Amino acid sequence: MNRKDLALVLKTTRYDDNKNIAECWTRENGTRSFYVRTGAQNSRRKILFKPAQWLEIQYIEKPRRLPVATSVSRLYLYRNLPGDLRKTAVIYFITDILRQTQKYQNPDPAFFDYTFKQIRLFDQTPFKPDFHLHFLIQLAKQSGISPFTSQNGTIFDNISAEKDKLSSFNGMEELDIKLMENFIRNGKTRSRDERKSLLNGWLHFFKYHFENFKTPEVIRIYNEIFE
Repeated sequence: MNRKDLALVLKTTRYDDNKNIAECWTRENGTRSFYVRTGAQNSRRKILFKPAQWLEIQYIEKPRRLPVATSVSRLYLYRNLPGDLRKTAVIYFITDILRQTQKYQNPDPAFFDYTFKQIRLFDQTPFKPDFHLHFLIQLAKQSGISPFTSQNGTIFDNISAEKDKLSSFNGMEELDIKLMENFIRNGKTRSRDERKSLLNGWLHFFKYHFENFKTPEVIRIYNEIFE
C-alpha cells in the first residue's frame, strides 16, 4: 500500500551496499524506520537522509516488513544552519533528544508541527542561547512528565517523593532543581554557568524518566556552545 508522511530524520544506518535503514520521527505515525535504496541511481538519498533533515516521504507499506521509501523530497531546506556551528550543534542535540524520547510516545501531529515551526524560526532568526532549554520544557509537557504541579503554585512538589528522587538521582543537585524552577517560571537565564547547570538538571530529569536515556554526544564535542 502506498502512503505518504512528513518526517524528521533521526539516524541512518548502513544495511548493505545498496540500502540504508533510516530511523525517522513522522507526523502521522511517530517514530518508525524505512528502507532507503542508496545505489548509484539513488545516491542523492544519502544526502537527504542525514540526521536533522525534514522530508516528505512516499513509501510502500508491507506486512511484517519495514516500509520502503519510494520517493523523497525536502520539506524544509535550512538557510543558516550550514554556516552556523552553534545552530548546527543545537539542532543535532534536539534531534538526538527526540530520537531517545519519541520512541516511547504515541504519534503527536500537533507536537510535530510545533517542533517543525520552532526549528524553522531558530534557523531563520539570530541565535538564541536558551532555545534548547525552552524546547526541553515543551518536550517534557508533551511526554507527560512535566514538573509542573497545581498544588501551591510550585513546580517540583516538595510534598511528594518526586523531588527527593530527583535530588538523589545520579548526582542531581538541589541548585539544578532550583534553577529549573526559576527558568520554567521566568524563561530567562543570566549566565553561561546558569545555562550549563540548567542543561545538567534537564538531562538528569530525562534520564530519570526515560529508560536508557544518554547524554547526547554532541554536548561533549561542542561543549562550549551549550554553556
